Amino acid sequence: MGRFSYFVFDRHGADWIETFRDLNDAVAATCRHHARSLTCKAPW
Repeated sequence: MGRFSYFVFDRHGADWIETFRDLNDAVAATCRHHARSLTCKAPW
């Protein structure tokens, strides 16, 4: 995986969704904050 270019935080109810994008603007990973838990996954 290359370096991250930027990330975006989106609010979904009580949760936060983070989308990390690489230098080519492709999704490199997504994460969800729910309560005090963080879950992340790669798109592959």
